[in-house]
Amino acid sequence: CLDLSMDNKYLVTLGNDEPQTISLWDWTNEKEEANRVPLIQVHLGVPEPALGKVQPQEPNELCSNGKERVLFLNWEEGVSQFQYYSPRIEKKDFADKKKAMALWTKTVFIPNSFMAVTASNIGVILVWDKSLIIEGIGEQNEKRLIKIVTLNGNGLPINILTTVH
Repeated sequence: CLDLSMDNKYLVTLGNDEPQTISLWDWTNEKEEANRVPLIQVHLGVPEPALGKVQPQEPNELCSNGKERVLFLNWEEGVSQFQYYSPRIEKKDFADKKKAMALWTKTVFIPNSFMAVTASNIGVILVWDKSLIIEGIGEQNEKRLIKIVTLNGNGLPINILTTVH
């Protein structure tokens, strides 16, 4: 999978290797392109992750998910590592009437906000927003779950999420 930042400067790729690798490339930098060296790479231990999107307002923020967890990644110019975290999700809260557990299918950022949404195989989406820093809870760029929305009352999967700018 791959995604391109809104400023068309950065390319993010998710490899098919094991463990999977997320790489960030400055594809406008001729030196980096000639050397074919990513700016940043991280190996993920997530089963079958699906690359989400680069945050339109903040090209240094990325999202991804596997079937059982969601990842938010941040990076800074000149730093050779991603900062990333996986918010805790109590999956028992998303079990449908057949007791099927929710599996995450896609995560994308909502344009013109700091919010993101994650779709599931049971017709539910999770809405994430920038963490509030209250009494040391949460970090500045972390996302927190703010809402659970049932988009499909029949429990059918939501496999595609896209945004329109």
